Amino acid sequence: MKIQRLAFGMDFIPALNAIARQEELWRLDTIVLRDTTAQGLANWFNFDMLPDLRQYIFALMSRVNGEVLGPVVVRRMEQGSTLEFQETPHQHYVLVMHATSGGLFFSLGSEQMLANPGDAFWVAPHGTLVNNSQGEVIILHVQLTPNSPATYVPA
Repeated sequence: MKIQRLAFGMDFIPALNAIARQEELWRLDTIVLRDTTAQGLANWFNFDMLPDLRQYIFALMSRVNGEVLGPVVVRRMEQGSTLEFQETPHQHYVLVMHATSGGLFFSLGSEQMLANPGDAFWVAPHGTLVNNSQGEVIILHVQLTPNSPATYVPA
């Protein structure tokens, strides 16, 4: 299993409104909130500009018993665009913030899934997320390390 649904029904409207008020934060279809250096030190970027996103990040960390927060990026994906999930010290999580035409139909390897705004997923590394929906999708891509592998590894 390369994709596992962790939650559904999160309300991203306040966060999307905050992003819409600050279009200047977008850089090549991404808004970097947090990144890490090769030494593991955190670099905080637009995190204070978008405080509405904190509740989703911390809720995710609580859900998977998160211990170490890695990079956090808001990504705008056009129809047909892809996102590569590389091997990192952290696990990959995708929270679907917005999807035109009702949802994000994505594929990762041979697995396919319909994701609606408000859904959260664990995604395996070494895969490619493809936006197969009929329009633009905005996701929150969070990398973090759970306290125990049993909290995020699918059965």
